[in-house]
Amino acid sequence: MLLMLLAGDMSSIATYGLPLVALAGALLSTLLVFACAYQPATGCPPNRLLLTGIALSGCFSAVMVLMTLKLSPDNYQFVMNWLAGSMWGTSWPYIAMALPWLIVGTLGILSELPVLSAFTLGDDAAQALGVSLRRHRLILMALAAMLAGVSVALSGAISFVGLITPNLARQLVGSHQRYQLILAGLLGSSLLLAADTLGKLITTTTELPVGVLVAVIGAPYFIYVLVKKPTGTPGN
Repeated sequence: MLLMLLAGDMSSIATYGLPLVALAGALLSTLLVFACAYQPATGCPPNRLLLTGIALSGCFSAVMVLMTLKLSPDNYQFVMNWLAGSMWGTSWPYIAMALPWLIVGTLGILSELPVLSAFTLGDDAAQALGVSLRRHRLILMALAAMLAGVSVALSGAISFVGLITPNLARQLVGSHQRYQLILAGLLGSSLLLAADTLGKLITTTTELPVGVLVAVIGAPYFIYVLVKKPTGTPGN
């Protein structure tokens, strides 16, 4: 939104400025979520982290709605489609723009797989294995923000994919981190592809945004998981 307000035309600057702005926004918002969710005694409990993220997401959405008042009609329509999850950046120039960031982030996550496996044993066990909790958490947080920021910049605000597919992957393959990551990626891309295809077939007059259909599918499943596991979160 800031990039569009300052430049006025996404087509002329997105190839160069969008990934940097998306990365900066993702890192800042992630740090803000962790800072608000942090407690000296317990750190960042998953429930508190999730609720803080939802609250700050609502605040960011309200700010973006206010910012749309200064947009031109064409840019306003683009932003509304993006907020609904339109997967607009599907041409080769945008893919080439995002690919280096996605490769770096993915390789970084894969290199941290042994640490992720140690984290599943608990903080005390991970420290006993020689894992620096703070350092690796910061690395993983930065990598996750990079992947999320660049992806959302091109695909729009598509909710629930990051909450549903890891939970499904864990149910299918158990606690094996390597298989969880691979399967979560395959499930997430399959869910988006199915929603995109359904959005084109469900009506002949206009194409329904992918984000709307994913929310229709994901919200009931997310509620089911919360009801089934009242003491945890889908990511636990």
